[in-house]
Amino acid sequence: MPVHVRQRAEVRQRLRGDRARQRLARAGVAAMAERAAGRRQHQQDRLARVDARAADVTGCAVNAAALEALLVVAGVPRAPFKPGTPARLRQARTCYGHMAGALAVELHEHCVMQGWLTDGAAGEYALTAAGEERFARLGLDPAPLRKLRRRFACPCLEWSERKPHLGGALGAGLLQLALRQGWVEQDLDSRALAVPTKGQRRLLAAFDMVSPA
Repeated sequence: MPVHVRQRAEVRQRLRGDRARQRLARAGVAAMAERAAGRRQHQQDRLARVDARAADVTGCAVNAAALEALLVVAGVPRAPFKPGTPARLRQARTCYGHMAGALAVELHEHCVMQGWLTDGAAGEYALTAAGEERFARLGLDPAPLRKLRRRFACPCLEWSERKPHLGGALGAGLLQLALRQGWVEQDLDSRALAVPTKGQRRLLAAFDMVSPA
């Protein structure tokens, strides 16, 4: 085969190889983009499901309260409330990323009574200036929580107590703070939160609910 013919054949072969590599590279980039888009969509779907479940819980709380009010007006005696929540979950547990249970109800009531939480728009809570200062002093900055794609703070019905605890991004931030400080400890195989005696004492002292021992 003449040299010039062989050289042209080699050039064509290299060009075909380059085009093949370019096609593979484009396909790889497209696949990576598709996987990234899939992951983003999955995260968005998870957030939407969490918000929907939280909205369902809040809606159920409103409906239950309205039904109880109608029964009182009608003179129908209320049956004594008997919680069906397992004992190990009643004191403290997780609920859609925030803290629930008797301890969470107590904290919620205290925050409202101290004037740290006030009624806001659409059934949500707003932090007062005193509340901003208190949570910041505890190490929980409310500003980044307001930027999250979920409600900032809202009441969430506590089924084991039939009273609300603190939900939303602020409630979730409070749970993470409690875990970091060792006020509560996450159970490894359930939603239960263990509350060590020392941790509970420190938590209540941090919120001025008792004097430090």
